[in-house]
Amino acid sequence: MLTNLKKCEELTSTTLNCYTTLKKTIIDNTESFINLSTSCKQQIDSVHSMENFIRRLTDNDEFVKFNAQVHSDTLKCIELLTNETKVLQKALEDLKPNQKSYDSVRKEIYKKEAKYAKAGKSLAESSTYHKKTEKRDKVKAIGITKQEEYNTKKENLAKNISVIMFKAYNNYLECTANYTRFLGNGMNEHAQFASSNVFRE
Repeated sequence: MLTNLKKCEELTSTTLNCYTTLKKTIIDNTESFINLSTSCKQQIDSVHSMENFIRRLTDNDEFVKFNAQVHSDTLKCIELLTNETKVLQKALEDLKPNQKSYDSVRKEIYKKEAKYAKAGKSLAESSTYHKKTEKRDKVKAIGITKQEEYNTKKENLAKNISVIMFKAYNNYLECTANYTRFLGNGMNEHAQFASSNVFRE
């Protein structure tokens, strides 16, 4: 569970890094074409169009929105589930010492009972038997409480995981699609100046 959540977190962050690189690459490459086209006076409108595209990308409003949505609605959900999973694992680990203590005192009681039975003696004669059974019952009660707490946490996580993960993934797709659409629309808009066939003989 934690491994998969970690992978989701890493790959979501990778998506942001990829789009950061893509945006920078588009800007750098567009600037290269601007530098190339400035020598062509008849293409001055095209140059202005490309410069406007650069301005839109460097203004960064859309990317900032994309970045914020990914962090607030996707990575935050993953973090929430990660924390809940860690709490559940800790609750499971907390059961082990109590179980070990219970097994230990139960073993002592069994030995005491076997010893007195073999000797034909009443356990009422033992100065420690009653204390040990009280300890066993107390440890058992604590164990039951801890087990119930663990079961509750496990049920809550099971209920939450599908809802939260759907929300996280749906947001990831939605905001990534929106930013991709922004890039695509911008490139299509500023590509209109291109000749239909610059290689026509």
